[in-house]
Amino acid sequence: PDPGGGFGGKQNPKFEPLLAILARRSGRPCRLVLTLEETFQAVRRAAAVIRVRSGFRADGRIAYHDITSDYLLGAYADIGERVVTKANYLACGPYTVPAARIHARAILSHTPPSTAFRGFGTPQVNWAIESQLNEAADLPRFYFDVKRERENQRKNQTAWTPAIALVEGLDESLAMFREEGLENVFARHERMARAARAGMQALGLTLYSKSPSSAMTTVVAPDGVDSEKLVKHLFNRYGIKLVGGQDAAKGRIFRIAHLGYFDDFDMLVVIGAVERGLHDLGARVQLGAGLAAAQQSFAGGR
Repeated sequence: PDPGGGFGGKQNPKFEPLLAILARRSGRPCRLVLTLEETFQAVRRAAAVIRVRSGFRADGRIAYHDITSDYLLGAYADIGERVVTKANYLACGPYTVPAARIHARAILSHTPPSTAFRGFGTPQVNWAIESQLNEAADLPRFYFDVKRERENQRKNQTAWTPAIALVEGLDESLAMFREEGLENVFARHERMARAARAGMQALGLTLYSKSPSSAMTTVVAPDGVDSEKLVKHLFNRYGIKLVGGQDAAKGRIFRIAHLGYFDDFDMLVVIGAVERGLHDLGARVQLGAGLAAAQQSFAGGR
């Protein structure tokens, strides 16, 4: 079931039909688990080569754009043709362009198939248009100079002082990641997930997904409790931020994330807050049951 927004559901199925056939032939449930490398090989953002010719009037206004867009879809079309179409609808950007000719092509190859990512193909063509306008503009400017930034990047520098705090934060995060190790990171997320689900089930709650990810635990709110009110109450009263459902699941589910840097005690705090929050809103839960189950899960999983 869809735990909320269904952006990824817009691509065509690839492995799912194979699993359906296996399950039907064997008469048993089948599950396919991809490695990180296989996941990246399964689908990607479309590569693109964009060529732009532009004309400008004496007063600086745009006269025309002549755009050729070649999008490399990969071995299968998937919904790539829709990505190409919708991206090139917006190829001229937010500018007034009296005349435009756009020649867009969707090209198949032996590379991994591509599909819709955030932006639905527009980042590729927008980068080309903005670079074109940046080259053509002759007004003095300091920020938002793509050409200047590109020239500095070639020298492994930045044109301006970057957000130092973000760079230092990224450096520290990568150091923590290297110290812990990839396999240990995966194992920690699985441990968080087992404890969160043990805690929720010990409270008599139902998990929303029958095959959940280690990144998140999605829980069906008990009868009589609006999950949106629970999420708001937990944040306002206890400072714990969860997320509710979207679309048809709005008001029915809440989501506990354990993706990123979480440890055992972070998860125990969240589970304890959920217990208190449900109790505050009138749900019949046994206080301490979720925490006990999570503690037992952590103790047995070491």
